[in-house]
Amino acid sequence: MLFGEKLKNLRTVHDWTQPELAVKANIEQSYLSRLENGKGLPSAEVLDRLLGVFGLSPAEFLADDHRGQMASQLAALPQIAKAASLQKQAQYRKQKAWVIGSVTALALGLFLGVAAQNAVVFPDRLYRYVSRGVVPTDAKNPFITQPEKYDEKYLNFYTDHGEVFTVAVPGGQRAYHVQVSGVRKERFENRMITLAAMAMFIAGMAGLLTQFLLARLEHSPKRI
Repeated sequence: MLFGEKLKNLRTVHDWTQPELAVKANIEQSYLSRLENGKGLPSAEVLDRLLGVFGLSPAEFLADDHRGQMASQLAALPQIAKAASLQKQAQYRKQKAWVIGSVTALALGLFLGVAAQNAVVFPDRLYRYVSRGVVPTDAKNPFITQPEKYDEKYLNFYTDHGEVFTVAVPGGQRAYHVQVSGVRKERFENRMITLAAMAMFIAGMAGLLTQFLLARLEHSPKRI
């Protein structure tokens, strides 16, 4: 948007005629007409008057000048040059934060993806142990002692507890022998981490692509 169009839009929003705005800004109507039609540019003093009438600061006046057309058109005016400079600094900080956030999402997505695939947080090697029944606590070798009553129990772990171990239970102890050792079993937790990693990676890529396209748009030739 160029200065003349912006000026006309503001006047229309306030429902003022050209003569009314000219009186409020203490300028000639013919001069105002030239400004709105893009046939002239205001001085710093006239711009201050117009902004005062509309109750806008230079920064607020440039708020929707996303491609910098008005800032370029009015670059010779000190209040506009200062506002445009501050606007660019704020935009740079915003873009920097966006890029850092996108790169962080990418890195975290990759890290979580690798962690899930290698089962770093939630091990996925299943170890299953079986006990045939309860044997006396004082049995010399509970791993070969036959239980009085056959009562098979299973324990599943995702960590290796060795070939055999015992667990105290009411009435004696149970001797567990490994039945399944280190068989890979996909876990729900790792699937969820993988999905989260994919979402973060896609979000990071989308953020970087958005910034790239915005930068291309910003540096494309401006029509004044």
